[in-house]
Amino acid sequence: MKILAIRGLGAMAYERLGWANAFKSLGHEIFIYDPEKIATFDVFTGMEPDVYIGNAWELTRAVHKCIKARPNLKSLFIVGDWGPLTDTIDLEKYPILTANEQQKDAIGKLKEETDQPNGVFVHYHQNWIDRTLSGWKTIGVHPFGLPHATDIYDYAVGEIIPRYQCDIGFVGGFWPYKAGPLRKYIWKVCTPEFKTKIYGNNKWSVSQYCGTIAQENIRHLYRTATICPNVFEPHSLEFGFDVTQRVFQTLSSGGFCISEAVQSLTEDFFGEDTVPTFNDEESYMDLIRKFTNDRELTTPYIHNGLHEVYKHHTYHHRVVTMFEKLGLTAEAAVAQSAAEVHYDRIIYNLPKELKC
Repeated sequence: MKILAIRGLGAMAYERLGWANAFKSLGHEIFIYDPEKIATFDVFTGMEPDVYIGNAWELTRAVHKCIKARPNLKSLFIVGDWGPLTDTIDLEKYPILTANEQQKDAIGKLKEETDQPNGVFVHYHQNWIDRTLSGWKTIGVHPFGLPHATDIYDYAVGEIIPRYQCDIGFVGGFWPYKAGPLRKYIWKVCTPEFKTKIYGNNKWSVSQYCGTIAQENIRHLYRTATICPNVFEPHSLEFGFDVTQRVFQTLSSGGFCISEAVQSLTEDFFGEDTVPTFNDEESYMDLIRKFTNDRELTTPYIHNGLHEVYKHHTYHHRVVTMFEKLGLTAEAAVAQSAAEVHYDRIIYNLPKELKC
């Protein structure tokens, strides 16, 4: 099967790569294209895809025409939020992606003329879709949740490597929108009391910043560090529905993650026996000191995390959902079987220290 997907920006780019690796492992051909570098008509004509995965905000006349010219083509689109919860959000304070009239009109016209797309989605858990995407139902399209997950290739179980040895390991850029939680929690452990290592493409103004880290080494840092803290962007903390990729990636790497408490994280994904959570600086520092003082305490959490993420939250599982929404039940069954095989293989081959 040939799958054409438009590129994503920021975190969405890594999500696309996760899908791509899963699709390729299942024997499908996928091409992620940049519309600024290759013309839409050229890429459709050159590939003749069976499935198109697009962004609603980039549903141009050219994309519309290409889909319309291919009546057997199936499609899914990532869309902006449009639901009752969206109406309560101050978008100047919390600049989340919401559906504007252009997106609504473009998807609505495509649905009317082609009966596409097969569905529209966002990276939230299904339990939040009625609150965040239900508006899309009013123009006849089916919204669903496709949460972030882990790429079992880039974030396979890592190795303990001496150069990454530390109490706290963190990978991420320092940028204004997330500066509050980063200062509140990550800077808090940038003291002589802890050996902290921070990596990221944006330079941090602390001595614990170690520069960039190669993609293939992130899993080793997560596995080696005693604690990998996760902090959220302000809208996640305020409204509770957006869970980042870092949690899934840390767990699949065999790392120990503690996280700010966000409603969807604790209710939809992981319990306290897998990802201990904190709500303020005091509870954060209690967890930091508890586990840095005795690393062996992290082992049951790591074990639970490995089981949970490989059983339910890899990009193979997300591909299953995509195939189901496209009406491709045979392909979904194959992807589900592959996800189960990967789970069995990974759990069976866990390092001795991670077996419980």
